[in-house]
Amino acid sequence: MDDENDNSVASVQDCWKAMQDGSKMIKLDVNRKGHAKKTFILDEDMTGIRYTPSKKKCKYEIDKMTEVLSGESVRGIFEGFLKRHSLGNCISIKFGDNPGNALNMVAESKTVANIWMRGLRKLILNKGSVFHKCAFFFDNIFFTWLEEAFEKFDKDKDGSLALKEIQRLVEALNVKMSPSQVKRKFKEVNTDGDAALNKNEFAKFFKSISTRKEIVNLMTKFSTNGATMTVEDFQSFLVREQGMHGASKEYCLDMILTYEPTESRKKKRELGIDGLTNYLRSTEGDVYNPAHDEIYQDMSLPLTDYFVASSHNTYLLHDQLKGPSSVDAYINALKKGCRCVELDCWDGENGEPIIYHGHTLTSKILFKDVIEAVKKHAFEVSEYPVILSLENHCSLPNQKIIAEYLEQILGDVLYKVPVDAEFTSFPSPEFFKNRILIKGKKLKPEQENDDDEGDVTDEDEAADIDEEKTAALLEKSGAGAEGAASGSGNVTPTATPPMKSKAKKSKKESGLRRSFRAVGKAVRGADKLKDNTEDEKGGKKDNKNKLAKELSRCVNYVSSVGFKGFEHAKENCK
Repeated sequence: MDDENDNSVASVQDCWKAMQDGSKMIKLDVNRKGHAKKTFILDEDMTGIRYTPSKKKCKYEIDKMTEVLSGESVRGIFEGFLKRHSLGNCISIKFGDNPGNALNMVAESKTVANIWMRGLRKLILNKGSVFHKCAFFFDNIFFTWLEEAFEKFDKDKDGSLALKEIQRLVEALNVKMSPSQVKRKFKEVNTDGDAALNKNEFAKFFKSISTRKEIVNLMTKFSTNGATMTVEDFQSFLVREQGMHGASKEYCLDMILTYEPTESRKKKRELGIDGLTNYLRSTEGDVYNPAHDEIYQDMSLPLTDYFVASSHNTYLLHDQLKGPSSVDAYINALKKGCRCVELDCWDGENGEPIIYHGHTLTSKILFKDVIEAVKKHAFEVSEYPVILSLENHCSLPNQKIIAEYLEQILGDVLYKVPVDAEFTSFPSPEFFKNRILIKGKKLKPEQENDDDEGDVTDEDEAADIDEEKTAALLEKSGAGAEGAASGSGNVTPTATPPMKSKAKKSKKESGLRRSFRAVGKAVRGADKLKDNTEDEKGGKKDNKNKLAKELSRCVNYVSSVGFKGFEHAKENCK
């Protein structure tokens, strides 16, 4: 029987896959007197076959095989087995010219024997081209294409590719790899230690970066012929595996023409393993739906119905104890789509409000610079409203300056129209498009119209900072003692000089602890003095802060309130 025409096997690619899955066969000893049952397996890299169990761990290399015999030509070898097994189940693999140098096997069925004979004969036939070692799905079309790519980038025509040439080729083949990844793979396959890869090594290199077993399994599952996907096959894959129920044949054809690298397959309207890999690695193959890059939700519901992309301590680039503050942090957050940023506002020098993490060693930036950056970048990636969450620790004069900056710099972009009493529901993101809202403490209407300044509760997180614990954390992290935290200071990062000895380090850490404790005592002392003064005047301490009317008027629809528990929030819809 001509096994090449055995209809029980769909394609040579199916043979190779079955061989890689393994087949149970009887192995005859060299002298043909003994035998044992083994499981024969084709290596994943297509370079040889092995069997288990085996103490020797030997490998029969494809390169050394000369022919695969079956039928009448092997009757003499298997004569002792023909009473129990069909001659069609017998295979003899020859190595070189020595007739005694052979691997003799008896398969469990004629179909299994045909699979191994067909698969091995194809591998032996292809071994003249070193590219047969790439992968069992890489047929002659692929070999030709890969060889052409190799020769195109072999500029000096020496039959090898240096690392830089490999990197350029990888980029041209649309394989996403960093230079370090390419270099690592280059070293893995560079078996001869030269500074370049020959065709054989390059074939292994390309296989290692382009073939993924799970993608091969998908090709096997959905391909009609086991090697390529037609438009219908690809549509079936998208609908059944990817859940893309709206994938039309027109879309599938467009994807094939876009991601299939070989021109011959494009003409046939087929997608090979590389084309499928390219598609799955592209944005089209992402789990994320690229159609959702555009707004697709209903944005006309109340703003309170949405989750808001928010940033905490937005100004910090690193840790919140001694890290640098930067205007760039706001720009980066806004460019990433953040719609609510935080500004911790404190009194600075020369009457300029500043932003930093209070009672810590983080550096300070000007409030004005942040607002200018927000004005410039607020709506670069989204039209929907930006909320500036103010944590206000400033004196009344600085609060008025903050309000002035908000109005002057933001201009018409600042939404400070009083709440419309006729609104029956909270306005929507659509309503607030291209507007900036201020979130902060808000005076009662009668207080805003009163001549005296109003009081608001102090519920900001800076009031809860424990200076003792913060000092200990800073000491543990190795922060310098210079620039101990305070409500004022230069608007520059705090430099930390290198420690030259343990004694000096210990001394500086002790200085840091003393410095930080001193700051904490000073802050608490000032608060106590203020409380005592109020008590002497008949007042009563109620954890209240003064709020400038000008700043309060900048706050309308979004105000800061304390969290009193889930039940309270549920009852009050907050």
